[in-house]
Amino acid sequence: MRVVQALGWYYPESIGGTESYVAGLASALRQHGVESLIAAPIDASDEQSYDWDGTGVFRYPVRRGNAREVLNGQVPHPDFNRFTGWLEAQGADLYHQHSLTTGAGLHHLAAARSLGLPTVLTIHVPGPVCLRGTMLLQGTDACDGRINIHRCAACWLQSRGVGGMSGSLLARMPPSLGGMFSGFGRPGTALGATTLVARHQDRLSDLARCSDRIVAVCQWLYDALLLNGVPEDKLLLNRQGATRRPEPPPEGRKDPARLVIGFLGRWDPVKGLAVLVEAVRGLPPDLPVQVLARCSNADGAENRRFQQEVEEASRMDPRIQILPMLQPEEVQAFLGTIDILAVPSQWLETGPLVVLESFSAGVPVLGSRLGGIQELVQDEVDGLLIAHDDPRAWRGGITRLLDAELRARLRRGIGAVRTMDEVAFETLNLYRELAGPRAPGLDRRTRP
Repeated sequence: MRVVQALGWYYPESIGGTESYVAGLASALRQHGVESLIAAPIDASDEQSYDWDGTGVFRYPVRRGNAREVLNGQVPHPDFNRFTGWLEAQGADLYHQHSLTTGAGLHHLAAARSLGLPTVLTIHVPGPVCLRGTMLLQGTDACDGRINIHRCAACWLQSRGVGGMSGSLLARMPPSLGGMFSGFGRPGTALGATTLVARHQDRLSDLARCSDRIVAVCQWLYDALLLNGVPEDKLLLNRQGATRRPEPPPEGRKDPARLVIGFLGRWDPVKGLAVLVEAVRGLPPDLPVQVLARCSNADGAENRRFQQEVEEASRMDPRIQILPMLQPEEVQAFLGTIDILAVPSQWLETGPLVVLESFSAGVPVLGSRLGGIQELVQDEVDGLLIAHDDPRAWRGGITRLLDAELRARLRRGIGAVRTMDEVAFETLNLYRELAGPRAPGLDRRTRP
């Protein structure tokens, strides 16, 4: 069986949860006789082909600076035929997409369907449901995800700095009128907020129409998709799994009086490193705490500004070290150097995978009480859950973790960790169901 695994970014220049998931899935599926072909865009003028960890990768050009209609998803990018030509030539049995971006979006999914391929869409982020992108209503509380044009417009406007009475009035504008202002720059975008939400809602319906199955990797996302009318018979809950096999829990580092906190994530405000830094800076200077933060490269001007701000704040406290990013094969060794992994996310994660990787290494988690994190972490059993946006609460959690006996108890509380082998087995059953007799040679071994 040949399956195209498509996503919006890939190794080596991009290192993130979706890339790790797809690479791990492709590797695990290979053990069952499934050949995966990775397809991902690249900001270049020419195509690229290479091998990554035993899997063939095709990079098709999607150059920056596309027109508004392209960025809004109304038309495909100019080099779209490079993708469709390659896809048609592969003789694939199934198409599985893992991103919804300019370079791997609705048009790519529809193209695969038009070629007669069974189509699977795995959703890894809140964006397909939430126009704001965080699933935090008005930026503070977890949302149920139901798309309501006026409520969502007000929330999106507030994220753009248009709140209060102005935001409330703009959020009441009929969507049929909002589109009239699309050519008026930023003011026109604000005036057309309800139109944007209506288009977002339609796009989710189009995604459901173009997908034979939509895979949700956590429960809150499954529930939100169901709330928004995605047919239940098209939905599948297939939770994420660690890409590395679990190891026996460590006995703890040699200096139990000192607390070493690790952070792994990209330079993005939603990953919450600023909250962790603020919390540590507010601790008494004599507390034996150290933060080791490993961050991937900042993408975009906003994230680069965020990186600069956090680095400047970190230099005010020698206990905080901002270190170069890690390659995937270096993560396990890093986890062996810390006592606790901090996951201070400021949005609803669908995982994140790093929680499972931490548990696989026998390291408890100090995480935000939000979304997928609270689905994975059992408070007071294998980690502590904290109010996501309250640095004082994070200080309290860190102070508690100075207790070596508490850390030991949390390490012992880590139970069985779901692995990518289990994810692949459930994915394989889905592929068999959709591809049927058109996909010969599948290894029908038993569940891992």
